[in-house]
Amino acid sequence: MSKDGKKTLAPAIEAKSLFKTYKEGSIETEVLKGCSITVGSGEFAAIVGASGAGKSTLLHLLGLLDTADSGEISYGRAAAEEPADESVVQASELNERRRARMRNKEFGFVFQAYHLINELTAEENVLLPAMMRPAGQYLAERGGLKERAAAVLGRIGLGERLRHRPLQLSGGERQRVAIARALMNGPRVLFCDEPTGNLDEQNSRVVFDLLLRLREEEGLTLVLVTHERQYADAADAVYRIHGGKAERE
Repeated sequence: MSKDGKKTLAPAIEAKSLFKTYKEGSIETEVLKGCSITVGSGEFAAIVGASGAGKSTLLHLLGLLDTADSGEISYGRAAAEEPADESVVQASELNERRRARMRNKEFGFVFQAYHLINELTAEENVLLPAMMRPAGQYLAERGGLKERAAAVLGRIGLGERLRHRPLQLSGGERQRVAIARALMNGPRVLFCDEPTGNLDEQNSRVVFDLLLRLREEEGLTLVLVTHERQYADAADAVYRIHGGKAERE
């Protein structure tokens, strides 16, 4: 228990002193300058800050989509499937195969742009993460995986849109397909980068409420980058990125 009597959550993700500089030719842009953040297992953490402050950069590092120049990120057992004899996994010790495995099986990602493939149906787009497993395994499990994809789409109100392609869906529906895709492999951590940024107010609220409901039902750890204060205020913890560092509000 913490001093105020609230339950203290074991860290799902703990980042310490992250530095990240981007280089383009002779130009260097230092984005993160010793950024630290701790997200408890099952916690909803919001990341806020001015445009260009480094919010998305931090999320990409936490989600193993990019690599820090220095600093360390550790993942508790709630966010690290293998190996079984380790209680904490250090990002710096992961080879590319294990990084890819964690991204595919332990993490789910939802971005401002939906990143759906227009030639595929909603169901096929949701199935994409499952297709990353060995071909023989996927073919053997394809029937059950298609049932799961249909079930996930049904849970988010798109059960009658399985055969629709992205261009036949509204913006809010496309983002819900993206959320279903992120849930396909049963992740423990859901990373969302401005997931309501392309939506009108009504659809924005629908998508945000859906994320909260799924987080509760699935026991997910939710990390949300947002510029919308009303959504950040619903979080368990809010981190503001300023001057390359994260300050907990």
